[in-house]
Amino acid sequence: MKSIDKASKFYKVKKKELQELYPGKFLVIKDGEVEGAYDTHAKAYEAGRIKYEVGSFLIQMVASKE
Repeated sequence: MKSIDKASKFYKVKKKELQELYPGKFLVIKDGEVEGAYDTHAKAYEAGRIKYEVGSFLIQMVASKE
């Protein structure tokens, strides 16, 4: 399974929990773990790019609780 697919599956499974913890944040998800939470997509991308190869992590915006 590709790293992006794994991260996407992680988000889908943990969505409600992540909405509680990180409403309105942009998450960097890598290998099934939240590696960071940021206020903007640009900040999340920059943090992910510095730490990981582009394309090997997912940036996911967390909606507020539904």
